[in-house]
Amino acid sequence: MKKIELESNKDNLLETMEVDQIGRNECIWSMVELCNSIEECYSVAIDSIWGTGKTFFVKQLKMVLEAYNDHVEIDSNERDRIKKVFEKYEKQEPKEFELQPEFCVYYDAWMHDNDVDPVLSIVYEIIKEYGEILPQKREKGDFSKVLTSISKIVSGRDYGELLETIEGKDVFQEIKNQRKLDDSIRDFFNILGVEKGNRVIIIIDELDRCSPNYSILLLERIKHYFNIESITFIFSVNLKEVRHSIIKHYGDGFDADRYLDRFFDIKLSLPEVDISNYIDCIQDSEELWVENMLKRISICYGFGMREVGKFYSQFRIATRNYNSKGYFNPAYNGERFCMYVIVPLVIALHMSSYNDYVKFISGDYPEPLVELFGEKMDRTIAYWIYVDLNQKQDGNDEIEFLSSPDKARLIYKTIFGEEAKTISVGCCELSSTYKKRVMEVSNMLDRNRGRGNVWFT
Repeated sequence: MKKIELESNKDNLLETMEVDQIGRNECIWSMVELCNSIEECYSVAIDSIWGTGKTFFVKQLKMVLEAYNDHVEIDSNERDRIKKVFEKYEKQEPKEFELQPEFCVYYDAWMHDNDVDPVLSIVYEIIKEYGEILPQKREKGDFSKVLTSISKIVSGRDYGELLETIEGKDVFQEIKNQRKLDDSIRDFFNILGVEKGNRVIIIIDELDRCSPNYSILLLERIKHYFNIESITFIFSVNLKEVRHSIIKHYGDGFDADRYLDRFFDIKLSLPEVDISNYIDCIQDSEELWVENMLKRISICYGFGMREVGKFYSQFRIATRNYNSKGYFNPAYNGERFCMYVIVPLVIALHMSSYNDYVKFISGDYPEPLVELFGEKMDRTIAYWIYVDLNQKQDGNDEIEFLSSPDKARLIYKTIFGEEAKTISVGCCELSSTYKKRVMEVSNMLDRNRGRGNVWFT
């Protein structure tokens, strides 16, 4: 079973930009403008909590910067598609605006967490990503000489050997000559900027997932060795988690915020995605009201991109054996209601707050169901729940139970209360016996759910 989330591959990155599916194109262009306006060494932190699409955002930014740099070889159709997306923003710029070519590198810090030293690690990433277009084959070029110098200082190997062993594990070693390395790094990036663009943009992602030691080492190394006018660093980061890493390293009472101010010239907050549109990207159910209910629950609990993916995955795993087609007998309406309303609500509660989850399944906390229905219930969802369960489009008066707090409490007490009883609410017959099956299904480990014609017996 595949994960349900919008992976940050090239096709998804491009397609979501073309329709602005998650509502961040304007932010991407603002970052392009910011990068274009910087004229000296600068460090920018793009701050957002985990699971809000930071990686997606910075990879889209990289695609745009590359599309506007003719020195970078990308597919011409891809370049044209990207430029067409941002043409309207370009036209809004003043006449004197000129977009400078910028060479962009993506560095996943977490993937390099075990490296001995981030200095050669960053250079290595440039070689790995752009090795085919870097001026490495010139027999007497300055670029090759500089790379050889860096390689010998850090690893004891020349540049040719480094290229041959680029996939090896023993490339990184302790630095022995700090001053010489400082000069070599500066030469490396100065030449790179001249060759491939006016500036070098280095995106550092996943710093907040690294060990405290490596996070601090990376920041210190960048501060010491990469203070070069032609470089802009963009950190895609959860600053709250980085603060925790710094305090863990230096001890309680250490001023982590003041420490981080040494490294970041600007701190930006990444705007939230249009989560409703994002959910539309990953939905694939044929039953519209079910998808609308899942979307409503996701929005009610403030799920971000990553949490939405996990929620949808867990729901589909839980209901993977349930085939509702053909079960239009009103006797099964109660089970379908529990399957597509109660089960996803239980999963969402377990994800968002374990304490609330325990209270809910214990029969002492009806508020989540009341809030899900209540006055905020979208009448369209309520109507289509009724239509789907009854296979008819009349009887609007009978759907009022889906927007009534009192009815929601009655449904909750019937399923999760201690008293054994059966009630009819609207088009559904609900029973206290359903709780056992709701819990078995939402726990996702019951092999027998959905096998046969009846789930809740």
